[in-house]
Amino acid sequence: RRVAESVSRLESEQKEVATLRLKNKDLRTHIGRMQHDIEHVVSKIQAPVAELRKQVIKFYHDYNVETVKTGELAEEIEIEYRKQKEFLERSVDGLKKRLIQDQDVHRTDNRRITQENMALLQEINEMRREIKVLQERNQEQQRTFKNKETDLKRMELRRDL
Repeated sequence: RRVAESVSRLESEQKEVATLRLKNKDLRTHIGRMQHDIEHVVSKIQAPVAELRKQVIKFYHDYNVETVKTGELAEEIEIEYRKQKEFLERSVDGLKKRLIQDQDVHRTDNRRITQENMALLQEINEMRREIKVLQERNQEQQRTFKNKETDLKRMELRRDL
């Protein structure tokens, strides 16, 4: 049961890591767009000052709030990634320990069962030997009985004669 619970937790953590990876991909896309917009603003350096100012202000409004959020978010993502990695490493270590413990328990059980089976086989073999001895005695007694019966009949025949 513990292994199943750990596997379940591990799967949920893996889903969360996948979600974080998707967010990371989105942020990389956002950074790519930002780089493209910066290149667009830089291309206006040769343009009249009014147009350059207009492009810089547009860029500022588009990315000022986002820059702060992106920086904070990237830091949060990094922290969460480390936490998830540590959790998964601890989970794997715990699962390995449980696996070793379970293997030890199974090994002990298998030894015990093997020893019990060996004892039962010895008992069965002893009983077979006893049965064989008893059968031989029975056959000997039957032969003795038949011999005595035959002797008795002979004696009766002799007496009758």
